[in-house]
Order: sequence, then C-alpha cells, then structure tokens
Amino acid sequence: MSFTNRLPLFLSRFPHLNALILGHLAAYGMGPFYAWPVIALCLSAFWINITRLATEKAWQSWANGFLFGFGFFVSSLWWIGNALLVGGNDFKWAYPLAVCGLPILFALYPMLACGLTRLIRKGRSLAAYSLFVALMFAAEWARG
Repeated sequence: MSFTNRLPLFLSRFPHLNALILGHLAAYGMGPFYAWPVIALCLSAFWINITRLATEKAWQSWANGFLFGFGFFVSSLWWIGNALLVGGNDFKWAYPLAVCGLPILFALYPMLACGLTRLIRKGRSLAAYSLFVALMFAAEWARG
C-alpha cells in the first residue's frame, strides 16, 4: 500500500482545494506569526499533492501551482487592502484589486515552478523533489 492510499479521502479527492488550503496555511510561516516550520510542512505536502497529479493532464499541475500561490499571497497580503478602508479614502473601489489582483499576479510564479517541475521530471524521487525546491526558490527569487 502506497502512502497516497493511506491519505484521508478528503486529501486525495480534492487536490486543487488542497493546494489552496496549503497555500493559505503556508502564509502562517511569515509575519506576524513567524511559524516558519509550517512553510516546510506545507511545501512538502504540496509536493505530494502535485506529484499525485503526475498521471493526470498537465494543466492540473499548473493549476495546482497557481492555487497554492494564490492561497499563499491572499493570506499574506490581505493587509494591503486594509489600508484602502481608512475613512475618507476615495479609493475603496480598489479593494478587490488590492486583495485579489496582486495575489493573482504573484501566483503566476509558483504556477511556473510547478509546471516546469511537471515538464522536467514527473513522479516522486529525490531528484524530482530537489528540482521542485530549486524551482520554487528560483520563482521566489524572480518574484522578489
């Protein structure tokens, strides 16, 4: 019995929802919580999530990367939108753009990392995990 057969049914049935939730949880590794081990755990669980899609269509790996990034950046950058809710501000209409627009753009970087991981090396191996970590690092570096 493989590891993925022992996962709870919820985790194996909804991989795209899992990516969004894992991205949200990974945001707790940043300030103001600074629970940095959470990022390592969430990225590892996310890697298991995207490698489970190795036999599916390629767009699902790209979509999973996007949803992980979107969940992470919405949860990390919500405070930017709060600055628009100050009394007397004429730009309250830009709140959805601040809360969702910027995370949509930033989510393209993890999407690219996951898609390239899928194209270069499918499946679960140490080399595939190392490639995933290196591409996620490169995506964060490029985003920065």
